[in-house]
Amino acid sequence: MAYRELRNPQATRRLPSFGFEYFAVVMGTGIVAVLLPDLSASLVPVAKVLWIFTASTLAALFVGGGIWFAARPERLSAILDNKARLMFIGCVPMAISSTANGVVHLEPTLFGTSTSEVMMWVLITNIMISIGSGIYAPYRLFAHHIATLEELDPTWLLPIVPAEVASFQVAVLAPHLPHGVAVNLIWAGYFLWAMSVPLALSLIAVILLRLSVHRLFAPHLATSTWLILGPLGTGAASILALGVDLHKLDPSATTSALIGAGLVGAITLFAYGLWWLAVAGILSINYLRRGEYPFTMGWWGFTFPLGVLSSASWELATTTGAGFVAIIAHALTLLLVGLWAVVASTTLLALRPHLSRARDLEPSLAD
Repeated sequence: MAYRELRNPQATRRLPSFGFEYFAVVMGTGIVAVLLPDLSASLVPVAKVLWIFTASTLAALFVGGGIWFAARPERLSAILDNKARLMFIGCVPMAISSTANGVVHLEPTLFGTSTSEVMMWVLITNIMISIGSGIYAPYRLFAHHIATLEELDPTWLLPIVPAEVASFQVAVLAPHLPHGVAVNLIWAGYFLWAMSVPLALSLIAVILLRLSVHRLFAPHLATSTWLILGPLGTGAASILALGVDLHKLDPSATTSALIGAGLVGAITLFAYGLWWLAVAGILSINYLRRGEYPFTMGWWGFTFPLGVLSSASWELATTTGAGFVAIIAHALTLLLVGLWAVVASTTLLALRPHLSRARDLEPSLAD
């Protein structure tokens, strides 16, 4: 069984060499830190500790990654030439968003009275990176790689989702910015949403077709179906939060209509996400029963996608006041915390042999 495989470090899949997928650790831990206070105000200190870890890890990844690639530029070229690892380029801007949202929720005075301004420039920079990810990775795939329908998997969503994640980052930060800046950023957030969600939905439809006509994904991609929760959850949370923020800033018939449209869109995407959560959970159980669930960095796909689906549920619960939605929000967040604990501990277990033997981290996820 996969559980026994995890208990035996020798049987655990080797960690990949440094690449964009390591930013998924920041994404997953950051979203847990942001959501913990929604469960209980008493968890704020724990959330702040997790956020400090998140921010420190993000800084370490940027510094260490810069040194890693500068020492041997061919390492970066190798990642970009590997279509499996290329897709994880989207983890970089999403890690920034996750960390930045933690500042707004947990450390709003981090830079004193300049915190909002600093975070605005972080947001603008991240928007540029997100747009770049959404354009560059598909271009690279179209121009330099050949893939069949059977080779398609949900990791292809990773480079196109950051734009909508950035749009939710806009919704989180906007209430703390000057009126004119906030309004302009919210409208930009709608454009970011539209640059990502329709494309993601198109790709999800193709993934559904692929699952219908081909066998299941290879075992090292067993967790990838959870990634589909990401664009659905973020899309739902963002389209609703943007409308609410804009109406608070500029109450009008137009902004009121945007709230209504956002609510319909959010319910649609969120319910679709719940369906995919059920499918992903059943498929995961199927892999476990077959003993085909080796650990990879892809396990972090359990965390951030489920986290943004949880965020959408909290947004819906607040806007609608529906008690059953609040129950779903609590349940999803508790599931997230449990899965994060499993993935984080398993990552440490997999990392320990590499640290103790002082050797380079070994080949790609896609081996």
